[in-house]
Amino acid sequence: MIDYELKIVLLGDENTGKSKFYRNVIINKIIDSGQYVPTIATCFMIKIIHFKNKIFKINLWDTAGQEQFNNLLTLYARGSDVYLLFYNSLNRKSFKRVDKILKTMKENNPKKNAIYILIESKYDLKIESNIDKNIVTEEEALEYADKNDMLFCHLSNKERNKREINEIII
Repeated sequence: MIDYELKIVLLGDENTGKSKFYRNVIINKIIDSGQYVPTIATCFMIKIIHFKNKIFKINLWDTAGQEQFNNLLTLYARGSDVYLLFYNSLNRKSFKRVDKILKTMKENNPKKNAIYILIESKYDLKIESNIDKNIVTEEEALEYADKNDMLFCHLSNKERNKREINEIII
């Protein structure tokens, strides 16, 4: 018997780790092909997760980050319980785009109690990087999340020990 059913949508600019996260959740192991493969429009999967003595049915939507699919975002995301907004910590443009996506989702979502989570992807690469020009600082991200009533977390699709994937989506 299912205790909870959630519609979760992954949003963000292209190359922010949404699809890797999606595949890691579905297959439940870390996959790193080392190659960027863009999502075309959307991918959908149902996953049953047992977590803290509860059974969750997760309807997970992975959306394309390319500009030409922007008009489809509200169609796929409408009525979601949880919005995971991804940005690449090494790409300031992807962080700035989160604001536009967030406003669009809030304007078009009939569920006023939806949860919005800001996810800093490629966290492991930021730590390893010596480049600081385009890096989005943790302080900026935390301030933005706080200002917009969002939760915030780091994500490395290469390192699961930082935070279990189930904990992020439930």
